[in-house]
Formats: sequence, structure tokens, C-alpha cells
Amino acid sequence: MKNFHKNNYLLVVLLLIVAFFVGNKFGQSHVGRSNTSNIFSPTQKTQLSVLPSAVDTKLINEVWNTLHNKYVGKVKDDELANGMIRGMVDGLGDPYSAFADREETSQFEQDLSGKFSGVGIEMGKKNGLVTVIAPLKDYPAYRAGMKAGDVIYRIDGKDLTNDESLDKVASQIRGKLGTEVKLGVLREKASAPLEFTIRRENIELPSVTMDIKDNIAVINLSVFHEDTAAKFRTLARQMLNQNVKGIVLDMRNDPGGVLEGAVEIAGHFYKDGIVVKEVPSDPTKAIIHYSEGPGDLEKIPVVVLVNSGSASASEILAGALRDARKVKIIGEKTFGKGSVQELINLNDGSSLRITIAKWFMPKGGEIAEKGIDPDIVVENSDDNDKVDAQLDRAIAVLKTEIAGK
Repeated sequence: MKNFHKNNYLLVVLLLIVAFFVGNKFGQSHVGRSNTSNIFSPTQKTQLSVLPSAVDTKLINEVWNTLHNKYVGKVKDDELANGMIRGMVDGLGDPYSAFADREETSQFEQDLSGKFSGVGIEMGKKNGLVTVIAPLKDYPAYRAGMKAGDVIYRIDGKDLTNDESLDKVASQIRGKLGTEVKLGVLREKASAPLEFTIRRENIELPSVTMDIKDNIAVINLSVFHEDTAAKFRTLARQMLNQNVKGIVLDMRNDPGGVLEGAVEIAGHFYKDGIVVKEVPSDPTKAIIHYSEGPGDLEKIPVVVLVNSGSASASEILAGALRDARKVKIIGEKTFGKGSVQELINLNDGSSLRITIAKWFMPKGGEIAEKGIDPDIVVENSDDNDKVDAQLDRAIAVLKTEIAGK
């Protein structure tokens, strides 16, 4: 992963089922303006010559040797070693800290481009359960009928255990293009478990799109890729050239992604304000991410759309706009992925992700686990996909703001 020693990649550790975006950033420990020009930075290493005395290395050796001597099948040393490492990280009890072997790390790098093969869902762990954050619109899982909030409990007839990592679940769902995977799902209000048979496809996500009608721009932010901020910059120029009177920023089912994208996009709506605070275990070493402009859209009324599939960077942007500009948030409570993972590249091509901090909104509200409550709650009907009650309400609210401006 030669290209990933950069700063500021917010992760959501949400899997796009063929891969997850792991958000991250942990730069220098100081309070002040942070440079968000990179994604990952090398981590200072603390070398330990011996393991702590609490670790019984004799027991580890005893188990290792017993497996080699007693196990009926073939024992592969590299798989045993990786298993030990995974177990060590799992011992943290944190679903967002994980070890990825070389193959998984390579897959992760590919997924960051936004092009991959899979079924098209993002997922995370909520209350210890593998939960769908959002099915990607018009892709296989969405067409099959999966919904945000679905709990995946079975894959190809095999029940998941409570301690299975997101990495492992994703690897079970991945497969060759054109093959099928069966997902057992528990859904709130459903009278019985559901099963979906889904054929894997190539998936390419447009991170940001725009539709202008009656001088109102509806911006759909589906994910924060490395190029999302640049694409938004182009759309901002188009909005100004077309004399747009109001903006609906639709971040429903946006799982997050690059922190830099959220910070830069916020800069179009206001200048010189806080976007998000990154707070590690030592609060005195918090990092504050600031908007640095250009503020070219700051005089245009805005409303934000979110739902339970909005997570991480999309939650950061929504919270920042409400705190900094009193922008109204419409829709449903967001997912609540507000922790920060650092990606560390290991010597053999594998990687380690560790939760190192939590995100806080400009006025101090915590995102992690809590999510963001909308100012105006609107639930979309599952029975009529042709009626978008949330978008209709957002446009109505926006028109009222424009009229009163």
C-alpha cells in the first residue's frame, strides 16, 4: 500500500461488502489548524524487546506445538500466526480495530478507488451485530430488497458467531463476479427471518451527483472518495453559474470515507470555522479540523438530508453545517459511527487498524454510538419507492427559507 502513507482518512469501517472504508486520521498531537492534505501518516513505533510478564509465552508455545502434534489435518504456520494476531486485536473488544492479512489489505486498497465486485452494501457492527448501514441504490442488494438496519446473521447457510470480525464477514460475502451468495437477515418488524440470494456484480460508485430544478440544486453525496471534494468543487461553480437559490445536500445512505472530503466540502458553505474535533484518550492532544474556505456557497440557503445509513464523514459534515450555519437536518437519526481508526502498514504487506480517537461536532456533541438526531423527523414509506417524502419535505423547507430570505 505504497500510496496510503497519507493523513486524514476517516473510516467508517463500513464494508461495501466487498470491502470496507476504514476511516482514519491521526496526525501530530496538538490543538490548532490541521493540514488535511494527506490520508495516512506513518506511526511512531515503540519497540518492545520482550512481551510483558503477564503474557504466558510458554502457554503460547505449548498450544502451538500441540496443534502441530495432534491436529488431524494439515497445519499451516502462516495461518496460525495470522490467527494469533487477529485474536490479540480482537482482545480489545473493539469491532473497529482489526488485523488484515496481505490479501485483505490489497482488497481494501482496491476498494478505496470506488470500483469493485460485490453485492453493494455497506455494513458495520451495531450492538455487536453485523448491521447493514445502507444498500447502494440500483445495485444487487438494493434490487433484492435489502434495507438499512437489516442484521446479517447467516451467510450461505452458515450462522455467524458474535465474535466474527467485519473483515471475516466481508471475506465470506465476497466472491467471483457472477456468482451468488445467500444472506440470512433479521429485520425489525418482520415476522420471520428473511433470505436473499444475490448475484455479485461489478460496482462503481459515483461519489457525488447533482440535479437542478426550479433553481434548487439537489446534491447527492453517496460516499467520500479521494476525488469527491474536487468533483464537488466543479459542481459548486456550476451552481453559481446557474444562479441556484437553494441547495438540498442529500447524504442519505452515505457511509463516509475520506475526512479531507468532508472538511473541504464544508469550506464551500462557511469559512474559518471548526468542522470537527478529533479527541484521543488524552483530551489535551485533541486535533481541530478547520474550514478554510472558499465559502463561495455561504449565502445560499441549505438543508441536509440524512437517514440511518448516513455515517462517519457524512455525519461530520451534517453536524458541522448545523453547528456553524444553523442548517436544518431532515430525515432520520444517523448511524453513529464517530470513532477514528489509524491504518498501520506492516512489514509483510498486511495492515492493522486501531481505534485511536472519537469525533466531536463543533459545539461538542459526540457522534460515536449516538448519531445525529434530525431537526425535522421524516420517515420514508417502504411501500412506495416512487414517493420520496424526505426529499419532498426538504425542498418544501428550503423554499420557505428562500422566500423568507
